[in-house]
Amino acid sequence: MTDAGAVEALARAWAVEVEGTSYVPMGSDELVEYLTEISADLVAALRARPADTTVGLAAGARLVAAHFTGPSTLERTIVLLSTRLPDLLGDVVRGDVAALVGALASGYATTLRDRTLDEQEAIGAP
Repeated sequence: MTDAGAVEALARAWAVEVEGTSYVPMGSDELVEYLTEISADLVAALRARPADTTVGLAAGARLVAAHFTGPSTLERTIVLLSTRLPDLLGDVVRGDVAALVGALASGYATTLRDRTLDEQEAIGAP
């Protein structure tokens, strides 16, 4: 399987995991396309030496921006990526995967917190 094919397969598996966990205003094909872009960025970040964990922060923020905010969305994402990325790139990246997925969770939580604070501020504004 080519890199592009492997990345798309990862994105399709990811879409299956998160579809229905949040209200995301995307059709199935659009969802796969969106997650393919993020997956490609994550794979490229893991191939960089050293691995670029800032890509994980951005990926987490992108998930929240697209409304992937259901209670099980982040959990399913972490489990999938922690399993599938080493399968795709080899065990040698396992430590980097943990750091990248941790950064994704951090970016997700930070962006979700900021969005919540912004919404609370908007509600309280006269």
